[in-house]
Amino acid sequence: MPPTNPSHLFTAHPWHPPTPSLAAWHKLHIPFSQSSNTLQTLDIWLPTAPSSTTPPSDSDIPNLLGHWLIFIHGGAWRDPAITSSIFATPTIRHLLPPSQASDGDGDGKGDARQIAGIISLSYSLSPKPSVPSTTPEEARSRQAVHPQHVLDVLSGLKFAKEVCGSGVESRGILIGHSCGATLALQAVMRSATAWSRRAGIENVDGDDVWQPAGMVLLCGIYDIPLLCKPTTPGFVPYAPIYREFVEGAFGGDKEVWRRASPVCHEGFGETWKDGDTLMVLADSAEDGMVPPEQGEEMLKVLVRQGWKMDGEERARGRAVVRAELKGGHDTIWEDGGQIAKIVMDVLKRLQ
Repeated sequence: MPPTNPSHLFTAHPWHPPTPSLAAWHKLHIPFSQSSNTLQTLDIWLPTAPSSTTPPSDSDIPNLLGHWLIFIHGGAWRDPAITSSIFATPTIRHLLPPSQASDGDGDGKGDARQIAGIISLSYSLSPKPSVPSTTPEEARSRQAVHPQHVLDVLSGLKFAKEVCGSGVESRGILIGHSCGATLALQAVMRSATAWSRRAGIENVDGDDVWQPAGMVLLCGIYDIPLLCKPTTPGFVPYAPIYREFVEGAFGGDKEVWRRASPVCHEGFGETWKDGDTLMVLADSAEDGMVPPEQGEEMLKVLVRQGWKMDGEERARGRAVVRAELKGGHDTIWEDGGQIAKIVMDVLKRLQ
């Protein structure tokens, strides 16, 4: 069977209209390819007026102006309860409430008029023994071992770029939480082909390294071996739990853990060598799940590779911003308000 045109997969899914709490047309659970499992999908939202009754034209999406926000959920690479739409929707409701809907007026600084569209990616999960699959289709989507998670993310990004235009990458902002932050960084570390070769997987197409305009990394995991041997006293008792889900996602080879860890990548400067980019590292002192040394170590790596700490004025070139969040690990995305504020700040800085 010949490969299915990505646009056919996209147009086959209907648009759903704006709701009283969210001013956007949206499509859910769009498969990356004809052979996608039930988790190899993405969701998309396009800002609109609350009263809009005419769905967007799929062919016009590549012409949209503004930035694309691309969400990648967490869940320790294995939690089926955290889906792409469940993760992104609270933040989107803050970003696109009916009262802030675009009407074409104003200066567009720091508001939803700078958003072309929003995408949230789903990806194959690793098994979670305490939550068994209930159908064969679900089981097939929950057998992933690294690098399948990042290969799915890269496939989803490639599909989104093919159907929504090059701005998904050049004007894209990756927003990842927990292991979603790991996956966001892995997507800019190596191409799909490079990840596959490291794992001995053949016939994976994709030689390009993703180069977004910005990244928002929330409560992320950046050093996998360190996660399994946390140094902060309050997190030391969780080491067996960390090790369990890391081994489920990556196997037991610690060298694989190291190579998959963003802190061990030496080429973050090379990814954006020809342009500016902005990376936000956001953590909460009340996180309770991810040890604080994860963000601290990632910041050291970026500074060592020449990234500038960004103050109130926009630093040119490769800049990194530290942001403080409040609340527990999952509370941050379940509410979404703090994430929305960071995103709007990033949009201002990227102007």
